[in-house]
Amino acid sequence: MKAMADDETRDAKPRNPAPVAPTQRRYPAAERARLLAGWEAALAAGTGGAYLRQQGVYRTTLARWRDEAADAAKGVSATDHLKLTAEVAQLKRSLAIAKQKLEQAEVIIDVQKKLSLVLGLSLTATTSDPK
Repeated sequence: MKAMADDETRDAKPRNPAPVAPTQRRYPAAERARLLAGWEAALAAGTGGAYLRQQGVYRTTLARWRDEAADAAKGVSATDHLKLTAEVAQLKRSLAIAKQKLEQAEVIIDVQKKLSLVLGLSLTATTSDPK
């Protein structure tokens, strides 16, 4: 009897099945254009929020579509935009590192100046001409 109960337990559905991940909705270009035009008209009429609720679309989605359309009009593709965004992020990181190194160098120079004053050393450059 016990073996039969174990088989039934294994075949039973789990009590708490894993939730199914929602899929991202996709809109064709014509649908995007229609939604953007309707949103612009609703904004002009002062009913932008109601339009968004009625269509089931977020404002940020429409704003992103509008930016993508503006980039496409300029001749900038989405991949170009992503490449430029990544390059800007890399340049910002490089700038932050350079600023940190500059601050460290300034501290070292200040310490050297104070040490030379304490020791009574001259700060003039002593370069020798190789002539």
